[in-house]
Parts: sequence; structure tokens; C-alpha cells
Amino acid sequence: MRAPAEPVELVTEARKALEQVKESLLTPTPRSVSACGEPLAAAAERLRRLRVLHQAVGVTGAEEAGGGGTTGGLQTLAAGLHRDLAEVNGLLQQAGAFYLGWSRILKTAAGTYGADGGIDGPAVNGLSIKG
Repeated sequence: MRAPAEPVELVTEARKALEQVKESLLTPTPRSVSACGEPLAAAAERLRRLRVLHQAVGVTGAEEAGGGGTTGGLQTLAAGLHRDLAEVNGLLQQAGAFYLGWSRILKTAAGTYGADGGIDGPAVNGLSIKG
């Protein structure tokens, strides 16, 4: 498959990659979250190329290079891409919050209470995903 070079193709390919990520994050297991790395990297690369193209020839010139795309069509696709990114961000935050809450429940269930009645031991303040 050839790499997309036109703005409409770049946005469309980025959105396809984000759709894969959204599907994986609907059931956010550690494995499904880890599987998001490759499609997210592909979407980021498409966005990087779109930015470079935009800076090189401007919106109007880029649309001409894209084979007759219209400003409205590209803007509509870009708005959809923005929504997709917001959804992915929300899903990742929800997955992080879920696992953070779950880790706190497990820590509490383990009986690690301090003398003051609070949970004792190292604080759990974030979620780190290696990928």
C-alpha cells in the first residue's frame, strides 16, 4: 500500500487508525491498551505529514495537490478527526481512572491501613503503560 500524500487521504488514514484505537479501548484491558500503540503512532505520523504539507503549500495549494478536494470537505474531515482524538483521549482517561480505582480497591482489600485509619503504603497517584 502506498503512503498517502494528499491532505484528504492523510486525514482519512489517521481517522481509520483512531477507529482501531477506539475499538480497542471499549474494553480496556492491559493487552488492548498496549495494542493501541501502533495505530496511535500511525495516526500521529499522518498528522505530522499533514502539518508538513500544510506548512509547505498552504491549505489551498494542498487541496489542489489532493486532486480537487474542497475546503469544506477537508474541514469536515478535520472536524471528524478532532472528534476522534477527543474520544480517544476520553477513553484513555476512563481506562486510566478505572485501573487507578481498581488498584486502590485492591490495596484497601489487602488490609494496608495505617494507625490513623487511612490507607498506608506507597501512594497510587497515576497509571503508567509501557508500550
